[in-house]
Amino acid sequence: MNNTPFTIAQMRPIREAMTISRPARLGAEVPVTWFSMGAGTSITPESYDCTTLYLGAEGSGCFVLGAEARHVPLAPGELLVLPSKTLCGTLADSDGAGMIYTEIILKKEQFTMNNIIKAGQPTALKDLISYEEGSIANLDIVHADNMKFVLMAFDEGTGLAPHRAPGNAILTALEGKAIIGYEGRDYELNAGESFRFDKNGLHSVTPQGKFKMSLLLVLALCACGESKVDYPALDAPDLDTMTLSEVANGSVRAKYDASEWLADPSIDPLTFYYLADTSDEENMVNINVGFLLSGVKRLTEDDMSGMLAELEGEYSNELTIQEKRMCSLDGSAAIYMEGTMQFTDKTIDLMIENGAFTQEEIDAFGGRDALLSVPPVSQLYIFSVNGGDLFICTGTYFSADQKADVLEGMTVLARTAESVT
Repeated sequence: MNNTPFTIAQMRPIREAMTISRPARLGAEVPVTWFSMGAGTSITPESYDCTTLYLGAEGSGCFVLGAEARHVPLAPGELLVLPSKTLCGTLADSDGAGMIYTEIILKKEQFTMNNIIKAGQPTALKDLISYEEGSIANLDIVHADNMKFVLMAFDEGTGLAPHRAPGNAILTALEGKAIIGYEGRDYELNAGESFRFDKNGLHSVTPQGKFKMSLLLVLALCACGESKVDYPALDAPDLDTMTLSEVANGSVRAKYDASEWLADPSIDPLTFYYLADTSDEENMVNINVGFLLSGVKRLTEDDMSGMLAELEGEYSNELTIQEKRMCSLDGSAAIYMEGTMQFTDKTIDLMIENGAFTQEEIDAFGGRDALLSVPPVSQLYIFSVNGGDLFICTGTYFSADQKADVLEGMTVLARTAESVT
């Protein structure tokens, strides 16, 4: 995600007859996910063992709560808070354009919720806070040691001077407009638009008249300190003995062995195809690397749990993780996972969206039904930190003899990846 104004609809557009989720990747300890639902679609009720916040972004629909299936509408700009173990489903209105909302999961058991918030009752955020003459008003909705969700109301002539925040954040304009300064550039932000600040990013807020906003701040994902790690080293080649090429797309730059892999910089994440693969087109072995988060010092076992939760949340019915462990790469902590992925309508739609497949390629293969008949594929994941930036490398292969080459290619990407700014 670039540091420019955006709407949730731009990040996760509505697709006819589909429900789609996309993690915002503010931090693994506070999972934040954007959902879009086509008109008339629904999500089966389920419950979390923790408190959950829902923010309406666009369209119309309702949440279906409890065993009695109580229908609770959620409009754009409204907040709905649900206690732990609340059975909850969603239903987009059939006569509308669909529904878009944000889900925030409070995994911490200890947090403070403002008592003006009533569980199970939608509340318009901008109505919770008033303008105060010549002042900036603040209202904490919820906070814990790893996050804060707060409302702010700026009277005319007030604003925030350039400063840095201790975590990643998303600011959303609720009323009026403001000029957002970020790392030396100015951006106009209007009601309904959002802006992401990375941890320690220099930013300011200059309202153009009266202005209300919400701020979701997720504090440092990783433990402080740069101490050495004692995790087993992940097998990786000596980069100094390799002849490597470099390639970049709009978000990531990385090095790779061009004698083994074919780069495709038109895709995000940055993707590479295995030149030694002689199997059918549907069995295309590949690796990729994507940027996740800035301002990260060191990965921990808590982070591994958070990453696993995000993966399983995004691919709840498609992905099975069979192994996960902490490891080290060049002396730094990394996360390694192995699993299998089954093609479903959801995964195919996501691959079309991010450019991994085109509809023409799917048709040439024999159509969607042919892809759905492909057996589960093996996948590897490496989460690594370079220069304070967190990256994810993913590898897909189909036979055991391909695994070593896939892992080697991934470790090269994981150790050379840089964010493109």
